[in-house]
Amino acid sequence: MPLTAVTFDFHNTLAVCDEWFDLEVRSIVPRFLEWYQSGSGVVVPDDTRAEAARLYRVLREDIMLHGLEHDAAICAQHTLGLLGIPISPHVVARGIDDVMRGTLPGSLPVAGAIDTVRALHSAGIPLAVVSSAAHHPFLEWSLAKFGILDAFEFIGSSATIGYYKSNCRIYERVLERLGSAPDEVVHVG
Repeated sequence: MPLTAVTFDFHNTLAVCDEWFDLEVRSIVPRFLEWYQSGSGVVVPDDTRAEAARLYRVLREDIMLHGLEHDAAICAQHTLGLLGIPISPHVVARGIDDVMRGTLPGSLPVAGAIDTVRALHSAGIPLAVVSSAAHHPFLEWSLAKFGILDAFEFIGSSATIGYYKSNCRIYERVLERLGSAPDEVVHVG
């Protein structure tokens, strides 16, 4: 069958940003609590931030196992609920955005990624991203920063699709959006 599309993983394939990745998998809730403390004056003890990191990591590990994803703000809200810390979902979402955006300066393209994406796009090959990212906007911010966002037909994150990459449905949803069959697509990751 002919090649009808190419999909890319995001982290360590298109972009490198270890600080963002650490937030995604370990530290978003303690970093959010630092953000919240600096803006509200509410003191959040170190042991509470440490417990937030532990609880969030357990949640992320569970998501990896069962493959059903929630976005970073919902995961943070859940973790805060387990800690008995009532913060409005609007404030949590704004704080997660701010903390994630703070890592954008450290997001750098993988060597050769920009040229590869541009060459494939110029050749008329539809492109998409398939990423286990709990905070979807970061993918778009990074790709826009690199000047290649418009080369992609679709950016599929686990946060927007609802499945982590341990569940093949994330790939199926992206292929549906591309109108491609699995044997017609190459995934780079």
